[in-house]
Amino acid sequence: QKARETADFSFNASANDALDHSLSIEPDNYDALKLRAKLQLTYHRFAEALETARRAQTIRDDDHDVWGQITDALVELGDYPAAIKAAQKMVDLRPDSSSYARISYLRALHGDTYGAIQAMNAAVKAADPNDREGMAWCRVQLGNELMNAGKLAAAESQFDDALRIFPDH
Repeated sequence: QKARETADFSFNASANDALDHSLSIEPDNYDALKLRAKLQLTYHRFAEALETARRAQTIRDDDHDVWGQITDALVELGDYPAAIKAAQKMVDLRPDSSSYARISYLRALHGDTYGAIQAMNAAVKAADPNDREGMAWCRVQLGNELMNAGKLAAAESQFDDALRIFPDH
């Protein structure tokens, strides 16, 4: 999260070292596996991320974050039908900003711009007000979808709101 907020990706290397150490002590450490999958996605190591997330899922099948990681990996690996099922499981477990954002992305990938905008609006409304970077990210994604729909003034408004929420990002 800090790497995303600051664009200082040395945080990712430090996280990777910490995860290596944690998993060397306890190979089935659920939280470490979950974070490892997230980091692998960051590094675009999608097949590894899917494998790690599935390993975490065998320990705990009710964590919507892991279903989100599975969704992300499947999308990037091109398995859209499985990604849609994983995203639906994520929403069923916890309909929040991150699950709505994934639904938006999947709808956009399938050419459903209106559906992508609807889902991203839901993500914006569900965003945690204490997570300014996350709120700004949602508004940027909504702005992108609005721009794709030719709604340039509405898109610009979302981008402006994002910069008000999280300046200089």
